[in-house]
Amino acid sequence: MPPLGGCAPRSKVDGARRLDARIIEAGDDVEGALGEASRLSQENDWRLIHPYDDPEVIAGQGTVGLEMLDAQPDAVLAPIGGGGLAAGLALALQGQGVPLFGVQVEGVDAMAMALTGRRPSPPSPTLADGLRVREPGRLARLILAQHLDGMIRITEAELVQAMLDLARHEHLLVEGAGAASVAAMGRIPVRHAAAVVSGGNLDLPHLARLIEGEQAQRRHVGSVRSHLEAHFE
Repeated sequence: MPPLGGCAPRSKVDGARRLDARIIEAGDDVEGALGEASRLSQENDWRLIHPYDDPEVIAGQGTVGLEMLDAQPDAVLAPIGGGGLAAGLALALQGQGVPLFGVQVEGVDAMAMALTGRRPSPPSPTLADGLRVREPGRLARLILAQHLDGMIRITEAELVQAMLDLARHEHLLVEGAGAASVAAMGRIPVRHAAAVVSGGNLDLPHLARLIEGEQAQRRHVGSVRSHLEAHFE
């Protein structure tokens, strides 16, 4: 069994194993894993279920949008990687008078590039590993080109802050991809925005490092402030 190469969070892999799933680890990114899955499906006559560009997957994810309508949101924000979740939401919200905004991390914005006719560039490293794709889904792109109301890009720093805020204030362990929409909530001028929090596969060591980094930054800022106060006394 080849090494995983850092493609998936260990918590996600371990969770699948606890459900007695057979795990085949391959590829350094989503496309690499999909390539191996495609090869195995042809070799063994298995059905390949694409993670974000399968019509049934998109339809299933769209039920999230139907549930969200009960909250009567003024707008919905959804993280976008390959685009399956957002495409499903777009179809569910169509004709309901609720605008849908996609959220991507700067440098991890293949769908935003594709929707504006530009060729996606290799994605940057990010904690939002669930959004890190080289090419968006073709079916998802066609749907979003017709129904997406806007795209918001957030910084990696905003993403980290959203993850920390969710852990500290909401007691939610949310992975980077899942926290992206929360990071963008202040970007749209509506009163009742609803953010899709799409995943909790956060490795605890990653969270610990984020907290340590935040604390180190605060200590540094405090040290600089103390130095300046002493200088100007």
